[in-house]
Amino acid sequence: SSRPAASAAWLTSAMADAFVKLKKTLQEVMTYADERIEKRGKAACDFVEKVQRDEAEVRQELAALQAEFASIEDEHAELDRQLREMQELRVALEAQRNGGLFACCSPPSVTAHELSVFEPERE
Repeated sequence: SSRPAASAAWLTSAMADAFVKLKKTLQEVMTYADERIEKRGKAACDFVEKVQRDEAEVRQELAALQAEFASIEDEHAELDRQLREMQELRVALEAQRNGGLFACCSPPSVTAHELSVFEPERE
């Protein structure tokens, strides 16, 4: 009768040891998993922050390019205005050279080709 009791005690002790080992192994696995998750989470956060910094930088560059483009358009409009003014002056000068009562009504000898301006391509 003491033999089954000893056997039961040994089995209980062996089961307790197995559960302790299992518990320790599970804790190690959970610790490892937590570390991996934390490491990957930090890497993901770092990547998101870098993308956000890059995006902000691109937005700034885009704003600078848009301002530069607007400035170029303004300069182009001013150049067009000056060319129209120059054309009007040439027409008036041509009329004075030709003289006569109806000189202002005659077409100028300056052709449109002589007044053409190179226009850069716009994208």
